[in-house]
Amino acid sequence: RLYEQQGGINPQLLTDARIDCLEAVKVDPTEETAYAALGEIWRLDALRSDDRNFVVLKWRQSADAYREASQAAPLVVFFPLRRAMALFEAGDDAEAIRQLMGLVRKNPGYGEANNA
Repeated sequence: RLYEQQGGINPQLLTDARIDCLEAVKVDPTEETAYAALGEIWRLDALRSDDRNFVVLKWRQSADAYREASQAAPLVVFFPLRRAMALFEAGDDAEAIRQLMGLVRKNPGYGEANNA
């Protein structure tokens, strides 16, 4: 579990998960689950820090991981949505909006993308 009993993030388990995911994508670069997990891990890294430069870096890494997951599994609409959210958090509003508009155009019934 990434979360400790007290409700916080367990840094060691997060580090272990990051290493496992990086190893998984080295073995199989088409492993969308590992990329998605990396996106989530880097999102959690960003949320845990007060250093703005570090936060932006982690959001960009998260966006990149979700891009890779999207390329590996193009039918999974969750990945581009998470990528757009990470881009927005990294300060790349124009690209985030472009991603969301493309997602809504391709999947007009996807409520979460329409709401974002």
